[in-house]
Amino acid sequence: MSQTKFVNVTGYAEYAKVFPENRDMPGMTDHPGVNKMLKQHDGQYSMNFYPENDAELSKMFGPLSEKMYGGGDRLKEGNSEFGLGKFISLKRKHKDIKQKADGEEVDFGGPPEVVHWDEDSKGKKWSYENDGLIGNGSKVIVKFTVYGEGETQSVRLEKVGIIDHVPFEMTEGDRF
Repeated sequence: MSQTKFVNVTGYAEYAKVFPENRDMPGMTDHPGVNKMLKQHDGQYSMNFYPENDAELSKMFGPLSEKMYGGGDRLKEGNSEFGLGKFISLKRKHKDIKQKADGEEVDFGGPPEVVHWDEDSKGKKWSYENDGLIGNGSKVIVKFTVYGEGETQSVRLEKVGIIDHVPFEMTEGDRF
């Protein structure tokens, strides 16, 4: 039986949709399977995470399998300006209700915790209204949960700490 593992790693955020106001929602994609999942879970939070260096990458792939369900690579080529230029997708469903062995229902969904992680205000809750969205290239520390083993392994984003914030800049292709 596999054990749940928690991973904390430092790197860079890209396309961080980690607030209720900017989470992925049904209709944001043309893919019918993704839209079905988004509707079932009332959306999801997501971000691409680029490990800062080889040491951080090693922390991730100790507990994390390199292959995903179906055999695809978990680590993908991305923006060479961020860390190692390779990323993993981290996600969290808005509503993720599971039933325990005793029949009790537990919701593992909702937004990940987002906090300041700089020297001046370490641990202070990040405010969507006052601090803004997280722009591409923001240096972050993330905590995610790994459960299961091999290609059937699942990953859930738990927490994002903002070390060095890059303000979000809207581009023509953004859908807000």
